[in-house]
Order: sequence, then structure tokens, then C-alpha cells
Amino acid sequence: MANIIKRLKFGYTLTELLIVISLLGILAAVLLATLDPFVQLKKARDAKRKTTLVRMKKQLDDYFNDNNKYPVTVTFCQTSDDFSTSAVKTSICDPVNSGSFKFTYVSSGLTDIADQQWYKIYTDFENNKDQASVDIGCTSNCTDGAITYNWGVSSPNVTLGMASGVGACTDVLYACQGQDCNGGIDPSSSLNPKYCGDPCCGGACYGPASCPLHR
Repeated sequence: MANIIKRLKFGYTLTELLIVISLLGILAAVLLATLDPFVQLKKARDAKRKTTLVRMKKQLDDYFNDNNKYPVTVTFCQTSDDFSTSAVKTSICDPVNSGSFKFTYVSSGLTDIADQQWYKIYTDFENNKDQASVDIGCTSNCTDGAITYNWGVSSPNVTLGMASGVGACTDVLYACQGQDCNGGIDPSSSLNPKYCGDPCCGGACYGPASCPLHR
């Protein structure tokens, strides 16, 4: 009778079964941590943010080709699209559209064709370790004035900018002051974005005659 209790009919002892069950429990816990459904949902929403802004970038490029300038404003999450004026409305919307999780359009805010030559759209990822954030050095959030972001898109003549504390600039640091690009900016300055060794400030404001945007 003792032997029957010790060994089950298919040949495994109770101790062996407990070991197998424990290993299965550990494996399940590891899989759950790796495939956390909440984490996967965040990654899916971030992927949608990227594809959505790439699509928006294409629409803004088409707008520029038709008008020789970019929109002054873009209002997201509208019921329909209207690209007929400089105050663009679009149904494109952040998957969450709440708090910091929303699209933010930045431009010169000027209506003159000669001035409205650039734009940036910022977004905040829920997974700040996304490779796109890693690539631009914004896993701990970058800033542009009061805007915090992990990623974004922009017109080809500007960059999202270098935030304070991100990277080390061994060249002259530039930033837009008013409408002019000035050098000798202190790294701790509240002016953002900052441009390392770029007297044109990425085309975001007026630079010297050698810059695409100059007076």
C-alpha cells in the first residue's frame, strides 16, 4: 500500500510532480511578466502614434506643395478633415488624447509664406523605452519650452531639438531668441530647443545669410 501511495500509476513520484508543477509556475510567471497585456496595449498604442504621425507628415508635405507654406495651426481629433486653410483641422487623434498623451503641433505661428516654413508635432509615448525614443535620446522625456515629449515628426528643415541635459555639446550652443538664432547659449538656459554647433537653429528662426531662413 505504501508503494502505491509513493508512486502513481503512470510512473512519477509525488515529489517529481511537485517539482514539475513548480517549474511550470515559474515559467508561467516569466511569460506573464514578458507578455503583460497592459504593457502590450501600451506598445500597441505607441505603434499607432508613430504610424499616425508618419501619415500626418505626408499630409503636411502635400499641403506645403500646394501652398508653399505649412499650416499655422493644426487642431487634432476633429470629426472631419479640412486642409483648405492655414488653420487645419484633422480627424487624426492620439489613441488616449488625455493628459500628456496627445499630439501637439508647433509652428512659427506666422501667416506670412516666407515665415511659415517649418513645423513640429510632438507626442508622448507610454513606453518610454521604445526604440524611437532611444534613437533621439528622449527616454527620460525631452522638452521644448513647456512641451515634454518622447518622439515626434517635423518638416525636413528643422529637428525636434536638443533638450537641456541630453547629450554633451562641445561646440557653440545656439537657440532661437525671438525670431533670431543666437549663439553662446548656456546649457542650463530655459531656451529650448537648443542646437549644437548649428547657427541656423535647424531653420526654426532667422540665422545668418548662409542659412536657409535668413533676413
